[in-house]
Amino acid sequence: MLDTKQYCEDMGIQLSQWKDEVCDILNTVEVFPENDKKLMATQISTLRHLVADLSGKIDRLKSQCPVDFGAANAEMQRSISELRKKVKTMWDFDNIAGGYVGG
Repeated sequence: MLDTKQYCEDMGIQLSQWKDEVCDILNTVEVFPENDKKLMATQISTLRHLVADLSGKIDRLKSQCPVDFGAANAEMQRSISELRKKVKTMWDFDNIAGGYVGG
C-alpha cells in the first residue's frame, strides 16, 4: 500500500510533468506572429491559469500532504483527466503549422 508521503511525491511529480508540458506549449506560442497570438488569446489565458493552478496544487502537496489521501487521490485523478482533455482540445497538433513547433 502506498504511504502518504510517497503518494504526495508521486502526485507532485505527475503534476510537475503536466505543468512542464503546458509551459512548453506556452513557450511555443510565444514565437507565433502577433496576429495568431491575438486569435489564441483565450486559449493562452486558459493555459496560463492551468499553470497557476498546477503550481498551487504542487505547492499544497509539498506543504499539506493529506493524512487520508483516498479522497484527495480521486480529486487529483479527476483534475489530471480534465487537464488531459483541455490540453488535447486546445492544442491540436494536427492543425498547427510545422514552423511553429520547430518543423
